[in-house]
Amino acid sequence: MKSFVLLFTLLMLAGCSRQMLDDNTASSSIERKLNGKMQEFGVQIGRVGSHCSSSDVGGNSIEFDMNPDKDIEKVVAQKAGYITIAPDGKDYWKVALTSQGQAFIDSEHKQLYSREAQKGCDFMTAQLPVARPVLVKIKQITGDDRSAEATYLWKWTLTDLGAKLRDSGSVYTGLNAQQRKDLSEHLSDAMFGFPISLPLPSEQDMNKEYEAKAQFKKSDDGWRLQ
Repeated sequence: MKSFVLLFTLLMLAGCSRQMLDDNTASSSIERKLNGKMQEFGVQIGRVGSHCSSSDVGGNSIEFDMNPDKDIEKVVAQKAGYITIAPDGKDYWKVALTSQGQAFIDSEHKQLYSREAQKGCDFMTAQLPVARPVLVKIKQITGDDRSAEATYLWKWTLTDLGAKLRDSGSVYTGLNAQQRKDLSEHLSDAMFGFPISLPLPSEQDMNKEYEAKAQFKKSDDGWRLQ
């Protein structure tokens, strides 16, 4: 009897140690990854100027121009009705959230965060999501009990701001050619998330699915997305 119990236990442990990557585990990890790949941009709320500065990790002062007329993010946010911009002294402006802008940030569960600023500038930054990739389904999983590859399908979903940046959207139609070019370059930069083209996908194109692959490794505490 003891031999049978021991054999059964060893078989169970062997089965657990050879557990393959399943759809649910892969989906959870990929969804977290996609959530961090949304396309968004930051808008400074407070007092900004043409010669703001801050210090880098080495303590060196870095100067940057935050003139709202030259900042495509503020141009878009203003046209969307999310901020107001008013002069606040020579080469300074006061940027404030509107009730619509605050409601948008709240609906997207975003928090303003601060950054040290100098030379008369004093602001916090609000991240404005435009589009986020969402998982459609796991298509296929290949590999063994130590490493695996998941092939999956995903598609874009637009925020309220993203909808305004469609070809017939109220913000997109109000941008000139240079502003559209500047915004397109920002949204196509993969450093900020998955690249997306401008104008943003129409309602008909929102169902377009994209295929991607994710690599997984098995560690002592479970499967990890690489």
